[in-house]
Amino acid sequence: MFQRLVVLALLAIAALSASTPAHASTPVGAGVMCYQANIQWPWFATYRCIGYASGGTGSYVSYTWKFNSSYGNSTYVTSQPEFDFTCSSGQQFQVDLYVTDSAGAIGSVMGDYYTCNTGGYEPIE
Repeated sequence: MFQRLVVLALLAIAALSASTPAHASTPVGAGVMCYQANIQWPWFATYRCIGYASGGTGSYVSYTWKFNSSYGNSTYVTSQPEFDFTCSSGQQFQVDLYVTDSAGAIGSVMGDYYTCNTGGYEPIE
């Protein structure tokens, strides 16, 4: 009789723990900002892009950088919140960022448009 009660108690505990919903994590928020970091005059410039993440569960495991450019699109996946993008003078590009947390949730942001130049920062609308 005692063994039957123990088995029933264990089954009841298992049923309760299986039906209890897990706490929902907050959504992953993302932001991106780029600035001109280096100039190889007169043809190239390097822009440093910094990704910002908030919320989610655990750590941020990947940053997917998408550069939509007048010269073609490219995608880079890194584990770092910073990325350097080298562009040709006059090239226009937009930076999109996708951040993935350790639970697999993804947050994204469409970044600004930039015109690659050998001068200062020039966002375009």
